[in-house]
Amino acid sequence: MPIRALKNFSTACNWPLASLNNSKIAIDGFWFIRKYFSALEINEMMCSFEDYVTRQLKGILGKCKDIQFLWVWDGLKYKPEMKDASSELEREISFLCENRKLKFGKSIDVLELFVTPVNNVLTKYGIEFCRAPYGAIAQIAYFYNNKCVDYIFTKSDVFLFNNVDRAIIEFDFKNNSLCFFDRNEIEKTLKIKKHVFKLYMLASGCEFSPTIPEFSNEFDNELFREFFITKVFKNDSVPSNFGAIKAFYTQNIVFCRQIENGLYFHKLHPIMSLNGKIEPVENFNTHVDMVSLFGIKLPVSFYEALFECKVQPIGISEYVFNQSYHSKSEEINKIKDLTADLLNYRLKNKSDSNFILDIIKDELGLKTDHDKEQERTLEIAFLHFVKNTKNVCTPLINCIVGKRALNENLHNLEANFELKKDDFIMFFRLREYVNWYKIFSLFYSEFEKTISNYSLFDFSTKFCAPVKNTGLYKSFVAKFNL
Repeated sequence: MPIRALKNFSTACNWPLASLNNSKIAIDGFWFIRKYFSALEINEMMCSFEDYVTRQLKGILGKCKDIQFLWVWDGLKYKPEMKDASSELEREISFLCENRKLKFGKSIDVLELFVTPVNNVLTKYGIEFCRAPYGAIAQIAYFYNNKCVDYIFTKSDVFLFNNVDRAIIEFDFKNNSLCFFDRNEIEKTLKIKKHVFKLYMLASGCEFSPTIPEFSNEFDNELFREFFITKVFKNDSVPSNFGAIKAFYTQNIVFCRQIENGLYFHKLHPIMSLNGKIEPVENFNTHVDMVSLFGIKLPVSFYEALFECKVQPIGISEYVFNQSYHSKSEEINKIKDLTADLLNYRLKNKSDSNFILDIIKDELGLKTDHDKEQERTLEIAFLHFVKNTKNVCTPLINCIVGKRALNENLHNLEANFELKKDDFIMFFRLREYVNWYKIFSLFYSEFEKTISNYSLFDFSTKFCAPVKNTGLYKSFVAKFNL
């Protein structure tokens, strides 16, 4: 979530968008979708996804001749999720089935649906895009600090990164205007000193840390400021660092750890550097366990493929934070066996119609009825996923059709069958499965090392390996004049 202390700041768009002509702007992709994309109708998702995306992006597409945009997607999750991601997905699927439209909440599985169609539209208009190794917000802050872009649009949490003094918080494409937040103005308005700024923002609650317990339910800026400055910081009588919070909350070890982790999340956040390395956004020496913050480090070639949007992080975040994958031999062997089966199918073009379905059911626990027509549909959907990287609609349609002929007129879809929750859940599970298939197929030998001895890929400030094949990466850097 954005910084809570800035929640009530005015976001009136008084700055003309035309004043940014001939500049470069980095856009936080998922944040833009959450803020500006209208609810997606089920028929649009099935029949005209890219047309829908084009309409939602018309504000940017209409300015792309005057302004150079760089669209940045989130990559892997950068902290263990306390909430059950599957329950969030189920809530959004339930809303979709009941209301025949999709809203964009917190489920990253739903947001990932937009990556391929958005990239296709951006490509048509000559707009560059990439995926950050982890948070887009950190990658955007890095681009800004290295003067690769002139302006940035993302969550207000970006002010926690060093040297980020200004950010676009709101667009008003109807009136061709925007709203800037300026760090100096924020400090003046809140009457806080520069050395207090980061801890003040972290303690108020943000993307990287929770709100201090006293204000977690009801937040008031004036009361919060009075409490934080006079009681926690004791009017600067305590050194202006984490020690002030640690001294005040000596009995609340969990909260202290969360705030401390918040400090490290934005200091050590891995980014793709201009040298083609996965390294912390700041040159910061520490003995902090980065694996606890970002999970295990994956093969370098994976990050390169991720940056170029060749693979998706679906399901991978759970893997990097799930120690059972690495500590239990049973789990390790299961992954290796599954990978070998997948490679066997890809390399030998195995045609057994039950082969794919058996793996899906047995290895992933997918429950499907023993219905030949449904199983055939599931198999076709899998093949579409593997071979069709352009059209996300086709595998979705083939997943949910089930009891109708596959060659039936698509535009009569709504009238001919009822969409069910289980059908959509099957689609999302299948998509995760196919993503693993692609990743294991591309990086089997390197992932085998990770699975066998994941300590080889531990994060550390001393282990910043460059990507292996930097041709496309260098081309991207050159094309965008980074």
